[in-house]
Amino acid sequence: MEWERVRMYRQNLHYLQSTMRKPGPAQNIIKVEKEVKDNSEKWLNIEESIVKQKSRVQWLQLGDENTTYFQASLKTRIAQNKITSLTTATGRIGNNSTDIEEEIISFYKQLLGSCATQLPVVNPLIMRNGPVLNRSQQA
Repeated sequence: MEWERVRMYRQNLHYLQSTMRKPGPAQNIIKVEKEVKDNSEKWLNIEESIVKQKSRVQWLQLGDENTTYFQASLKTRIAQNKITSLTTATGRIGNNSTDIEEEIISFYKQLLGSCATQLPVVNPLIMRNGPVLNRSQQA
């Protein structure tokens, strides 16, 4: 059902894009093409989500049976999610868990920085005298 919509949107998109290649006013066609493209992407994402959900259900059903497939998938997933080595900011390669842990902690400490002793404030004179959006610009 969803794949039919995706196919229909793709055909419409192909037709509109071929029409846009012809000389002449294309402003209206550009708007329609954008709408069709957005709808096509939306339905493609929906279709992809459905396929992922179906495969996840199938995987869980097979996993409940404790099959070889499940065990192999689990082993692969664990291997992919494991950090075996990490290069530090200085270029040193850490291979053991202590080095990796220390590098991750120092990286995030540096990333987050330290506490600010004083927060910068906005100058009220600039706020009062600066440019201001009117109601139509705010909408």
